[in-house]
Amino acid sequence: MAELSQLLRQYGPPPAPSLPQATPPAFPSLPQATPPAFPSLPQATPPAFPSLPQATPPAVPSLPQAYPPAFPSLPQAYPPAFPALPQATPPAFPSFPSLHQLNRPDTLTLLPEKKHRVKTRVLRKTLEPAFDETFSFYGVAAARVPELALHFNVLSFDRFSRDRVIGETLVPLAGLDLSEGRVLMSREIVKRNVKKCVGRGELLLSLCYQSTSNTLTVVVLKARQLPRTENNNGPIDPYVKVNLYQGKKRVSKKKAHVKKCTPNPVFNDVFVFDLPSDGGLRDTSVELLLLDSERARGGGGGDSHGSKPVLGRLVLGTDAPGTPGQHWREICEHPRRQIAKWHAMLED
Repeated sequence: MAELSQLLRQYGPPPAPSLPQATPPAFPSLPQATPPAFPSLPQATPPAFPSLPQATPPAVPSLPQAYPPAFPSLPQAYPPAFPALPQATPPAFPSFPSLHQLNRPDTLTLLPEKKHRVKTRVLRKTLEPAFDETFSFYGVAAARVPELALHFNVLSFDRFSRDRVIGETLVPLAGLDLSEGRVLMSREIVKRNVKKCVGRGELLLSLCYQSTSNTLTVVVLKARQLPRTENNNGPIDPYVKVNLYQGKKRVSKKKAHVKKCTPNPVFNDVFVFDLPSDGGLRDTSVELLLLDSERARGGGGGDSHGSKPVLGRLVLGTDAPGTPGQHWREICEHPRRQIAKWHAMLED
């Protein structure tokens, strides 16, 4: 046994005999089973149903329309006919060669009471207006007509100030035959003496105080009838300087555009000033200086403002007299409201 174990350790186990591989038997191929052919069966055709006649709805006879009954027409009630009153035809206006083209309305007043007053529309830029308007005065007794008179005023319209009267005429009604209802008349317009501004001209300003933002808006609109300077006989080139004062100290200044060769300039310049204190307009004042740019360039005589002579001066404030002081008080009493007024310029 010991020898067998030694031989096994020396030579290893004996090789196993190789066995022949078992080959599977070959099976004969079986014929494929073909399914039996089934005879085609005839298709089942649904029976044909006879067509039924369509049911026609019976005809409904039309009914006669029901009309509302006819009401007999009633005669219209007309207001009673009043006798025709004489139309007040405005007189023909003569042309004014010395005046420029105007925006003109016409006013008509029944005198002497002056209770009845009417006004035409404004016709712009014409010297020969044609109003074609009719006015009626009520509550006038026929017995009093000879005592009355028609007063016509021809005005020049200005949207920022009072209308300027340039002519008038008076038509007494005594002696007029008003029985026919309408009388045509023509009267000559009497030219009223127009008072021109004597001195340094006038300046149209618009002021507005904003209490919430503590600002003052100054709008320099236009000027009129500006004088010529002593050493300058030609046309002037005006412009405006605006100075804001707090007490006696100037805190801000602004300047308008220069307008060439005109004594009636239109500026339309807007200046907004921030007020230096919370006291509003109490210690504030505004100074406006009207200067001639042409004379400054020509080297004329100077003054306290250097080589730019002052044509006119205007101061607005609480202590200002006349219209400037009234204008200032109005903007203090009505903040946020734009108020415009004409002011006469004074010598510097």
